[in-house]
Amino acid sequence: MANIIEEIIKRLQRVNHIIASRTNVSDITFADACVIAQFYHDYQNTNGIIDDVENLARQDGKSLYESAIGLKKEVDKFVSLDLSAWNASDFINMEQSHLKEYKERWDAAKDKATNLWREYQTESNRLDMMDLNSEEFKTLDAQCDNTKLAYDKAHKQGEELYGIYRQEQLKCGQVHYFEMQFLELLIRKISKLVDVILKNGEYLEKEV
Repeated sequence: MANIIEEIIKRLQRVNHIIASRTNVSDITFADACVIAQFYHDYQNTNGIIDDVENLARQDGKSLYESAIGLKKEVDKFVSLDLSAWNASDFINMEQSHLKEYKERWDAAKDKATNLWREYQTESNRLDMMDLNSEEFKTLDAQCDNTKLAYDKAHKQGEELYGIYRQEQLKCGQVHYFEMQFLELLIRKISKLVDVILKNGEYLEKEV
């Protein structure tokens, strides 16, 4: 099975690099926040990590011990980082700023469809009051059909843009609800797990 500890090492290396590279709040991008929040989201269930570690211990305790040494280095590096810029960051505002463009596109398409529907309704109501055999009716009838086609197209585009906006909104939700203290707590839990792995590894070496 895959070595969960090696996986966490690689992900935490990236997290540490990003945090160390962004010393000012203005330096932090939404993409950075996504990486950090995604790491927390993926590993917040430490019970799942413990289950994987127990399976690894039974299969290859030596590799697990060596991996734990590498993870301890990354955990210690995280603990040494200056998190002041990250603690001062407004993750909700980051998410909303990112989503603004998607929402504006959807709003524009929605407004266009609404206006076309009103135009179609107006034309349709005018047709009801006209002589079916008049040239004016025929001209307006054709125009009304074109307006309906334009509305159908705009409505479809609006639904597509809403789908894109909603999908992005769900993806960004991890950033919206993220706080740096959550990650700090997770790292402390991972640190305790690493300590247990290392102590058990040292014990087994002595037994051998």
